[in-house]
Amino acid sequence: MRILIDKIKINKFRKFSELGQIQLGHRITVLSGHNGVGKSSIMSLISSTVGQNKVRLNGSKFQPEFNDYFTIDPEREGHDFPAYEILVDFISQTNTGNYEFAKRVGFKDDRNQDRGIRPLPRPALPLINKNGYQTISQAQDAAFKMIGDIIGKSGSSRVHLPCIYISLSRIMPPGETTLIIEDFDGKTKKLSEELSNKYVEWYNEVLPNSINENSIIAKSVEKKSTGKTRLFILLADATASTQSVGQDNLGGIISALVDFYYLSKTSDDYNGGVLCIDEIEASLHPNAQLKLMLLLDKLSQELKLQILITSHSLTILKEILIQQSKSAVDYQLVYFKGETYPYASKIDSYRSLKADLFNEITVSKPYVKIYCEDEFTVPLLNHLLKAAYDNEILSKSLPEYKIINVALGKDNLRSLIQLDSYFSHVLIVLDGDAKLKDRIKIETYFKNPHVFEGRTERNQPKNVLTLPGFMSPEEFSYVILWEYVNNESQHLQFWRNLERNQDLALMTADKAREAFTPKGDQVKFKDIHDKHDLKLLDFIGKSNILSDYYSLDDNQIKLKDWTNSFKKILVSFEKDLKAMRY
Repeated sequence: MRILIDKIKINKFRKFSELGQIQLGHRITVLSGHNGVGKSSIMSLISSTVGQNKVRLNGSKFQPEFNDYFTIDPEREGHDFPAYEILVDFISQTNTGNYEFAKRVGFKDDRNQDRGIRPLPRPALPLINKNGYQTISQAQDAAFKMIGDIIGKSGSSRVHLPCIYISLSRIMPPGETTLIIEDFDGKTKKLSEELSNKYVEWYNEVLPNSINENSIIAKSVEKKSTGKTRLFILLADATASTQSVGQDNLGGIISALVDFYYLSKTSDDYNGGVLCIDEIEASLHPNAQLKLMLLLDKLSQELKLQILITSHSLTILKEILIQQSKSAVDYQLVYFKGETYPYASKIDSYRSLKADLFNEITVSKPYVKIYCEDEFTVPLLNHLLKAAYDNEILSKSLPEYKIINVALGKDNLRSLIQLDSYFSHVLIVLDGDAKLKDRIKIETYFKNPHVFEGRTERNQPKNVLTLPGFMSPEEFSYVILWEYVNNESQHLQFWRNLERNQDLALMTADKAREAFTPKGDQVKFKDIHDKHDLKLLDFIGKSNILSDYYSLDDNQIKLKDWTNSFKKILVSFEKDLKAMRY
């Protein structure tokens, strides 16, 4: 019968509050996120729900204590800690299926007994509770009958699973502390040799050729500053005191794995355990980190280990995402976002992960490049965005961008996407007439204003956005201005507001008609395009006519749809840029 930690729920602990169910991997779980949110202490609280009194090779128990690594400060947390509570949900894998039970971790004030404020695991209702238990005692009694005393006989007992918690970030470098070195005692000569060989095999899998397999010298090393003792095999190029921090940290992990191997060989009822490693990447090269992850993955199966890890390493995080995509039951990344009120975010892509980490460590943001079709596209794009801001359709949190006029035309820009991968990572804005295979000119529109209705739009590459409507910027602007000068009475407020505009204080509808739309609805495309004159678009911008036009309900809906597409592409490429720069 195998017991696994399946889920956790954090009701309250320091910065964490009311976090829903968080799924853990049955083989490997990596906890990551912003610094200082409390990943390591959460992992330690999880480990406080399991443990055994059986003894490791160094004489300590397979039962980590939260207070060995963390402290509840009475002055800062005196009013808060009574409300601290996390729920840990277990499943017991039996022949008839999975059986669920749970532990609730709260804190008890034992300062009067010199034991500090410490976490205690108590029975709890299962998180899923398929059996519909009404009370905790009912759930506890049923679990005891189904599984036995492995769940703990008393109310505050741990689940009887061997557990080791390693905090690499808190390990004193070997060169900065006194070492007490003695011969290694593996109980019997045969077992000592077997354990030493396993240590060498696993250590060399991560750092090849570090230990001479033909000259294995096993020692027991104690760091006087911490009182911690572990198995140490003499390295080919370093002693216990001259080894690097990375070598020492790896040795601590391998020694813990050997402890589980030792227990599996000497205990009749061994059926797996829990290994927690805090800051697993500490001082290890990325290549060694990957090899260590592969080793842990292999041993999670061979030794029936459930492994919990905290890490910021992109190498580690990328590997767990790859494995999670293959089997979310066995592998999980739990990524905490936010610093004031952190929460578990579902991140399932390496790009999103790198982008979030980039935000945390950089002070400069990349900008998305926007390539426009020609010199008419650029001003209309700017005027549309201003109208969206003025009508509160767009927020000020839009990603940074830079608009570039390349004057290549729509067909050339489309072909560049196929010819050069660079143009797959920029936003390309084409005129509205790019929506149709065969463009319809303004003269056709004035003869039949419904000519665009029911038209089939061309499929565009995912990074191509067309301007609103089905016309060129000049035609689009002309049609809107003609509506305002031809139906002046319906837009009196707009024309009167121009008096407050220093650049256009003398402009009236009549003057605008004469200056920009002298041919009225008899205009032809060549009349406004062949001149390559931006005066019309300049007036569109200075008068802010688009803000007024898109304040009307029906028009506002159209602009909102367009800006949503614009923002979606912009945000997507901002993530790409962050990921590439990190």
